[in-house]
Amino acid sequence: MFFAWHRRDEMTEAGFRRSMITQRDSFLKWSENCLIRPRQAILLRGSR
Repeated sequence: MFFAWHRRDEMTEAGFRRSMITQRDSFLKWSENCLIRPRQAILLRGSR
């Protein structure tokens, strides 16, 4: 990713947009796994 980030000035506009969308999707997937699920686990433990 580091290399790709520094090549962004060589990308077409469509390629740059695709790259940003891919990074956004990766972040959303990560945040769902790391942030939402532990919160749900806490809420479920509290309802016992």
